[in-house]
Amino acid sequence: MRAAGAGERRPVTAVFGDVVNSTALAASMDPEDWTEIINDAFSRMSQVIYRYEGTIARLMGDAILAFFGAPVAHEDDPERAVRCALDMVSSIARLGSELRGRGLEFGIRAGVNTGPVVVGTVGSDLMYEYTAMGDAVNVAARMQSAARPGTVLVTAATFGFIAPLFDAVELDPLTVKGKAEPIVAYEVSGPKDAPGSVRGLAGLASPMVGRDDDIAALEAVTRAVGAGRGRAACIIAEPGVGKTRLIGELRPRALHAGPGWAEVRCVPYGRSLPYHLVGRLVRALVGVGPTAGDAATTEALEARVGDLLGADAPDVILYLQLLLGVGLSEGSSQRIAATDPALLQGRYFASLRQVLRATTARAPLAVVCDDLHWADPASTEVLAEILALANELPLLVLMAARPDRDSDGWHLVTMARDLFGGALTEISLQPLTRDDSRALIANLLDVESLPAPTRDLILERAEGNPFFVEEIIRTLIDRGAVARSGARWVAGKGIEAFEVPGNLQGLLLARIDRLEDDAKRALRVASVMGRRFSLPALERAMAVDGAQPVGPAVGALEAAGLVRLVAVEPEVEYVFRHILIRETAYGSLLKQDRKRLHSRVADALQALHREASPTLAPLLALHLHEAGEAERASPSCSRRDARRPRGMRTTRPELPTSARWRTSTRSRKRRNADGSASRRWSVR
Repeated sequence: MRAAGAGERRPVTAVFGDVVNSTALAASMDPEDWTEIINDAFSRMSQVIYRYEGTIARLMGDAILAFFGAPVAHEDDPERAVRCALDMVSSIARLGSELRGRGLEFGIRAGVNTGPVVVGTVGSDLMYEYTAMGDAVNVAARMQSAARPGTVLVTAATFGFIAPLFDAVELDPLTVKGKAEPIVAYEVSGPKDAPGSVRGLAGLASPMVGRDDDIAALEAVTRAVGAGRGRAACIIAEPGVGKTRLIGELRPRALHAGPGWAEVRCVPYGRSLPYHLVGRLVRALVGVGPTAGDAATTEALEARVGDLLGADAPDVILYLQLLLGVGLSEGSSQRIAATDPALLQGRYFASLRQVLRATTARAPLAVVCDDLHWADPASTEVLAEILALANELPLLVLMAARPDRDSDGWHLVTMARDLFGGALTEISLQPLTRDDSRALIANLLDVESLPAPTRDLILERAEGNPFFVEEIIRTLIDRGAVARSGARWVAGKGIEAFEVPGNLQGLLLARIDRLEDDAKRALRVASVMGRRFSLPALERAMAVDGAQPVGPAVGALEAAGLVRLVAVEPEVEYVFRHILIRETAYGSLLKQDRKRLHSRVADALQALHREASPTLAPLLALHLHEAGEAERASPSCSRRDARRPRGMRTTRPELPTSARWRTSTRSRKRRNADGSASRRWSVR
């Protein structure tokens, strides 16, 4: 095996695709012809996998294994995996249609499952591969075997993430090899025409809290546009703080103020889909959904654009059809073929500009682009031209984005600042205050009957992020840790055994995976040290590997919004911006790496604080216990101190909290020889 530390723990969604009846097909054909067909099939499936930014783990004769979530995570990996599986089946169905003329019935079936795995390099120094090891991959293969030809079968573990987005039928529980209990599975037929949201709590809702000033500022902008003035506005916030919710609250108020409303959202995999955002905007302007077929889309274009532009409509309709990927007539195709491809983007914008001018000539309009950080480069260029139109038309361009300054969409934020100056309304959403968070929890759960420790647990873990509040509550309800008893919510068993919710784990891992290797390594070592960590101790703990200077890596973590500086005296100290960031980073470490790093951190603390070691006894006890080296504890840190802690609360230094257990300390006064009082800390 390769050296320890070559892997990590993380949730992965595995997609397993297999050619139906391949053995009989191969036996009936010349091997060279069969190889040509299989290579064509693998090529088509690989293109789909790469489109959704998955990883091809293995090609196995007539089967393909891909996983989503490693080596780079996305916050929507289960959705990407299911879309990928559906598109793979459709792609091979088209190949099957081509082969049917040769008397061959060719198709695939696919299985999808989500679960924790260990990913990394497996093998020897001479031969190794990057792969995922764990039951999640095996179950995906079992789902594929159970699927009907031409279908996609997903487990309940995957379906829980994507249920609002896809049409599916629950099957009778499946008995599969290697599993003692039957597996609940769903046959997914395709995306919903009107997909719901994967966020929020079914049956639980709350009025918006803590955003009165923000909504008032946006209402003022819509009134200005309703009065005929062009405006631009930006909503900037970290994931989950409430950009989309704020837009949802604004919409009915804006419509009341006068402007029409055309809202679009980028999709997380949209950066690799040219014009995907502009295409969605065109569909919103003509009133047709993103899943509408060619006939419905063409009908909507002809009706809306014809009404707006009259005799000028045919050319505009033609270029908008091409932009949307709608099939063209033979004559139109020949006409487009004669157009220089370099001129097409100009034609797209000219057509969209005509539609926008005609629309705003009748009534003011709000164009709303959410999740702009996922915009594709081509759409960004077109939207820059639309943004400029807001200086001359009764048009509101409202953009919502994360502060991802390296994204293509961020260019539009900086452009809006330059174009509109002081007239730009820019809102930087902050986490909710503790009081507002309490109000949100109370609105969702009617928590007067919920024990105070349970409310405090939710507040502590969410730290003012509304999405985190909802996901934590969802997780507690799913596990039975919070349950309804009549009209009341009560705390059940296991309330303290908190784990990072799956949706949040994917979101936070995606942020971590964008880091350079040095910064990612520093983050993981820091996670072993705890929520709060000192720069000197981190440098000493990382020096063993001969790592580069830690300062630039920690600076990168600070710039990425993962940690923040909290002290410079007596030593430089940082804290993780959110406790769940720390727990996600810590949870990704292999057990053997955790032990090794806990040992290093204990060594670093002892070397840096020899004179204060008695006061560090609980902290050293924790690290030495996790390192499996409790026998190294000093006399001031007894074997009793080093046993596994159940929950630890201190001020400084703050002790680590793993995803499966929490720690606490207690202290007792003792009288020193000189008569002064001091405290002895111990772990319980």
